[in-house]
Amino acid sequence: MPGRLIPALILCLALLPSVWLAWLGRDLPHLGSFHDDAIYLETAQGLASGDGYRIGSLPSRPAQTKYPPGYPLYLSLAWRLSPQLDTVLPLSLFLTWLWLPVWAFALYRLGLRLGWPPALSLAWAAATVLHPESQIAATRLMSDLPFAALLTLALLTFPSHASLAASTLAFLVRTAALPLFAAQCAEHALARRWRALLPTLATALLAVLSWSLWGASSRAPAPTLVEKYYTDYLGYQLALVPWPQLPAHMAAQITPLFEALSRLLLVDAIPGLPGAAARLLMLIAALSGIRRLLSPGPFRLYALYAGAALLMGLFWYFPPDSRTLLPLLPLLLAGLARELAALFALLRDSFHKSMADRLVAAALSLLLLLLGLSMLRQSLHVWQTNGPAVFALERGFTPGLKNAYHFIRQELPPHTTLFSYTRQTSLSPITHHFTHITAYRQCSDRSSRQECTHISAYRQSSGTRISKVKTHISHNGVRKIKRQREEAG
Repeated sequence: MPGRLIPALILCLALLPSVWLAWLGRDLPHLGSFHDDAIYLETAQGLASGDGYRIGSLPSRPAQTKYPPGYPLYLSLAWRLSPQLDTVLPLSLFLTWLWLPVWAFALYRLGLRLGWPPALSLAWAAATVLHPESQIAATRLMSDLPFAALLTLALLTFPSHASLAASTLAFLVRTAALPLFAAQCAEHALARRWRALLPTLATALLAVLSWSLWGASSRAPAPTLVEKYYTDYLGYQLALVPWPQLPAHMAAQITPLFEALSRLLLVDAIPGLPGAAARLLMLIAALSGIRRLLSPGPFRLYALYAGAALLMGLFWYFPPDSRTLLPLLPLLLAGLARELAALFALLRDSFHKSMADRLVAAALSLLLLLLGLSMLRQSLHVWQTNGPAVFALERGFTPGLKNAYHFIRQELPPHTTLFSYTRQTSLSPITHHFTHITAYRQCSDRSSRQECTHISAYRQSSGTRISKVKTHISHNGVRKIKRQREEAG
């Protein structure tokens, strides 16, 4: 029993910073900063109320055919427990944070299954949950953390039927599970498990076809890019990146991909040529360590998934970032730790050789120490600037926003469509949450010509009555409010 309590106690201690961070942001002042988080919360409300899987903040209230319903269905538990938004926000955050201990436990068990010592498995899990990206992911209503945990559960239980179940749940949370299905099929083929390959392939096809067919049958017409963004993932992708432009687009994605991986390794803040060299060496070290650890089974499956996920990221219209690459964090940490262990062994042996070898070993040790201190500093910086600092900044806007929402509720007809003068599209679902008025962004001076064209086309196709509300929001509230009404188009 004591042997089991110690790992549990260490994991609980590792989770404490994330608990404190989640408590600081329990009112979700940053809700809407990713836009999708507000959409998740909105569609969860519709599922809880029996209104269906719809985007209620848009004038036509179209079916949500862009993202699978797994995560909103899970968040709907908060709306079922309480219909009050002030109560729903901390409940939703708690439901999302719960996946962090699930992820930590699954990683610990996965390390044991890979044959690693309990101490090493525990360090792997603790390092992952202590990473600032993991802790920040636990404070936002995004599918990143549930998906990472389900991915790890799929790896842990591979090749059993439970792995297929976890993979299917991961796909229902996020279509980024497609590379996981492909990796499972590839691992079965490499291990010559032909009987297991067929059920995996059938499950993958069933999950993908079911979601695709439902989406195709329920998808609202999307004549403009604005509507495609909300309802047609593939259509929006092809509109932004046509097939002839794909090679150039993939080449342009390599740099942000490299930067995102560097951020996960916490070496992105080192300036100049030394920083570029450190980032390159760290990535090479992580890849080399992954190669050393490669063996048939869950770890090779993890590596296959990582390769397929990175390849898919090159196709994607959105530049890769540390948030979307969060599921790869444990793999990078494992590879880096393995290579550093080999390097430390080499340095230890060098201290018992000639004076020249000892001097080189001492210099390298000093460089590694400085690199470690730089990574620790960057970790604290990322944690502070993306956690408490963001919460404080967003709370500064709260008084003015509340005044603006009060004005909208009191002065605008309930069937009004609000077009906001901002590029922050997150304001549209947030405005709907607090005012129950459909909202979308208006073309502004900062909008591109293509963006203005699509927004104007959307206004004409919506056929709804529009009220324009121009607000300047500060700590003192609404300083200037101008209201006009006009027919759409």
